[in-house]
Amino acid sequence: MFKQVINAMNSSVWAIQPEKMEIIMKFLSIRLTGQKISDETISAVTQSQPEMFSQKKTVVLPIFGTITQHADMMSEYSGGTSTDKLGAMFDNAMSNPSIKSIILNIDSPGGSVYGLEELTTKIRNARGKGKRIIAVANSLMASAAYYIGSAADKIVASPGAQVGSIGTIAVHIDQSKAIAEAGYKYTFFTAGKYKALGNNTEPLSEDAVDYYQTMVDRYYDMFVSAVAQNRGISKQDVKSNYGQGKVLIAQDAVKVGMVDQIRTLEEVIKQEERRYTRTR
Repeated sequence: MFKQVINAMNSSVWAIQPEKMEIIMKFLSIRLTGQKISDETISAVTQSQPEMFSQKKTVVLPIFGTITQHADMMSEYSGGTSTDKLGAMFDNAMSNPSIKSIILNIDSPGGSVYGLEELTTKIRNARGKGKRIIAVANSLMASAAYYIGSAADKIVASPGAQVGSIGTIAVHIDQSKAIAEAGYKYTFFTAGKYKALGNNTEPLSEDAVDYYQTMVDRYYDMFVSAVAQNRGISKQDVKSNYGQGKVLIAQDAVKVGMVDQIRTLEEVIKQEERRYTRTR
């Protein structure tokens, strides 16, 4: 099963913190070789997934752990978030007339680029349609998580939060040495020059390096474009002021415009509920 996960990750493009990617790859490699996994490694790669919950007029949607498009083996062991499931929860909240505010409770290092643009567009298009949409960094809103959170009407960070890591990454797992030592030799029969490009049975060719770098660059441009549109600024401003792949602490994120306000999740929920009480 974990061989399939590694194959799925191999040379795919991710919007995730590099250090989180390294932890996941270490976890998979250990599982693949049958070694015992330490409690520390398990703790680093897994994360409990909170449930959606509602106050009187406010619904809180959780975005925790590694983000992937579908509920799959990755989200199964990482306690992550499916953009498909999150999109369905968001649609239900939008269609519920009793809900006035939607809060995205975010604590995620990011994840796969797949499904991000669709979910981000859904959230952005819902702005101004009768409900307030607020993203809360509680306490990490990195990479794909910021991609999603930037689509909200407002971004709030908890006092100790980190925000940013705007960038894309891909990793190629060269298993050719391990395969040779095991006595295997793979032969690919393909039609199309690039059909077997980037396979993990051999080192990357120059063509493969160019291809995957182009893919990473294109997804990065999509990421920057989405953030610029969501935040009402230029792409150059995103590139110049939003960290170049770094995460910023809450106070610094406010200074450069990545975040609008510093408050805890509980304070945001109470503020939204008071807003409804005052206007009822």
